[in-house]
Amino acid sequence: MQRLVPLVLIIVLASCTGLGREINQALPEFLRSDPGEQEMTMLRQVRQARSWSQEDLEAQDRQIAEITRLRSAGTWDEAFDRIEDYLEQFPVSRHDENVRFWQGDCAYRDDQWERAYESWREFTLLHPVSDYSVDLTETLYMMGKDFLDGTRSSFFGIFSRRAVGQRILNHLIESFPSSPRAADGQWLLAQYHLGEEAWPDAEAAFQFVIDQYGTSEWYQPALYYVAYCQYRQVKGDRYDPEMMRKAKEGFEVYLAKASEGSWRTEAHDIALELEELRAAHVLTIAEWYIDQDKPYSARYYLMSVVTRFPQSDAAARAKALLPEVPVPDAKTRPAGEGEQPAAKKTAGSGKGT
Repeated sequence: MQRLVPLVLIIVLASCTGLGREINQALPEFLRSDPGEQEMTMLRQVRQARSWSQEDLEAQDRQIAEITRLRSAGTWDEAFDRIEDYLEQFPVSRHDENVRFWQGDCAYRDDQWERAYESWREFTLLHPVSDYSVDLTETLYMMGKDFLDGTRSSFFGIFSRRAVGQRILNHLIESFPSSPRAADGQWLLAQYHLGEEAWPDAEAAFQFVIDQYGTSEWYQPALYYVAYCQYRQVKGDRYDPEMMRKAKEGFEVYLAKASEGSWRTEAHDIALELEELRAAHVLTIAEWYIDQDKPYSARYYLMSVVTRFPQSDAAARAKALLPEVPVPDAKTRPAGEGEQPAAKKTAGSGKGT
């Protein structure tokens, strides 16, 4: 019974505003496993927060007043140092939300953006719902954009810090998924991968926009770019039939849903090109069977080109080849015919990278 009393007290404290997250993290794990050192440290801090003496509370207020004075004076670096001292002495306090936000704000105003991001990342983890959230999402978006654009770099502009921009924007998207800036941040990440010609990464990033932000202004453009990234992954008419199919269908979806889209002409033209590539792929199989003196299979694939892609150049070529290929007796068809060959190892034409 005595062992249950502290547990009950802890659970009651867990419902208190501002301390729920810390206490939940600090609950003893004997209900699951032996509590770890980190959990017990947090538990001690939470207990300490509920047992501050009047002298401790007055010390907190004095330090908060000094931090406020330094911030008002614009001495951001000194204010940041004072906040670090405060948090080391009072890791949990009634001023915790303000102090942790101020820490990032001081670093940001002191032009120490990476330090600001690290402080705000911890702030977001401890205070996921806060009155500061709206302004914070705007600031994080602007910071991530500047890093990603290359506006902020290090060592006289020689070394890029775009990776920092990616981390900031990913944190914005994960921490504030319902924020309007989450969709904007995801769009920036997708555009960055597109500019780097990292086609699989860009495809995944644009697909995330489609899946998560269907009502945003980026939805229809993302439809186009998913298909475009798939198109850029096609290595030639002898390869990637599945990717060619997906890309063509993606452009058709864009054309169907974006009646006034900016890339309708491009989407239509590339879809036609992909149709030609798909037809050429099947024609390549037919020509391989002709070379192997397997007329039954050759005619099957020639007819497939003609019926599936009737308007293609490959269909015209197939029609010209058909009269030259003997019509075998189906009853005497050689064993093994009708099976598609493995892809040939020579490179084909078409988009690559």
